[in-house]
Amino acid sequence: DIIEDYYPVTLQIFAEDADGNNLFDPSYDKNIIDEVTVTYNGEVMKLKRPDAAKSKINLDFYMPSWYGATLRSYKDSSAKYYMFIGEWDATKKWDEELQINWPDGTYNTIRFKLVTPGIDHCLYLLDGKSQRESTFKFVK
Repeated sequence: DIIEDYYPVTLQIFAEDADGNNLFDPSYDKNIIDEVTVTYNGEVMKLKRPDAAKSKINLDFYMPSWYGATLRSYKDSSAKYYMFIGEWDATKKWDEELQINWPDGTYNTIRFKLVTPGIDHCLYLLDGKSQRESTFKFVK
């Protein structure tokens, strides 16, 4: 028997102001953590801050978990903050669209299509323009 394990589909959203300040950094006094929202399947989600009390169960087979829109940071010395959206099960076909609602009243639409489950051939579209990566960078 062969057991296949696929990394779930996730989106990483980075946002900076014109001066290069990270708008998701809690220590930046003009951050947008409490103002930005994501609309997905008709639900408007606020950005959730990480809950230090929660921990994942370590399993041999990784099951995708829906976290919605969550504030995260890299564990390295950069401590760069970003919005994490996901997870979607990579063993299924997806054609999903969501909207990032910025505090200034503008929005961006992200769509992704996973046609062949289990294979990293996901098509990502930002406002209708194709890109290969699940990382999106904005200057607001």
